Amino acid sequence: MEESYFASDLKVVEKSLDILDRWNDGNFIVEKKLYLNKPEVWEFGPSLREGQKCLVEPWIQNWEKFNSNTGWTSHQTPWHLVMQALSHFSYHTTGGSVLLCDVQGGVYSDGCVLTDPAIMSHTQEYGPTDLGSKGISSFFSRHTCNQYCRRDWTMPRDRTPHYAAVQGSSMIHNGAAAPRAHHLLSS
Repeated sequence: MEESYFASDLKVVEKSLDILDRWNDGNFIVEKKLYLNKPEVWEFGPSLREGQKCLVEPWIQNWEKFNSNTGWTSHQTPWHLVMQALSHFSYHTTGGSVLLCDVQGGVYSDGCVLTDPAIMSHTQEYGPTDLGSKGISSFFSRHTCNQYCRRDWTMPRDRTPHYAAVQGSSMIHNGAAAPRAHHLLSS
């Protein structure tokens, strides 16, 4: 189970990097880039946790949550508009197959470093934060295009709010979406 967790998380990272490369190549924000912290799997040495594994990534300064996988979005900084457009772009650039969301990270003078995003897909192949087609629909039910979105970017036909908008990450648990904290407490 532990290995599948790490494999799933690293699969999200690889897909996110692909989408961010496409975003940065499109120059949607002049002179500002989006980066992604890439975690590594580390194993504890001699200690009480010897042999256990964990994901480790560099510390991020100025951390902010921009959106969630249920369509919640922050309106605290101009960067939330950029991240909403990034999520919309991800759906468009992948032909409607995935949505990069649950975007959070640190704002710096040259751009933003993101961490621990979610990828949602119609096939639900990206781990417990992949809420599938219903998650994609819920996200877009709350999405409002802004100056960083392009008019020709695709959107799903179904934009039904299947899940309540919550700030935290929601996970599939026993076939239903649950906030991450609830999921961890009920395990």
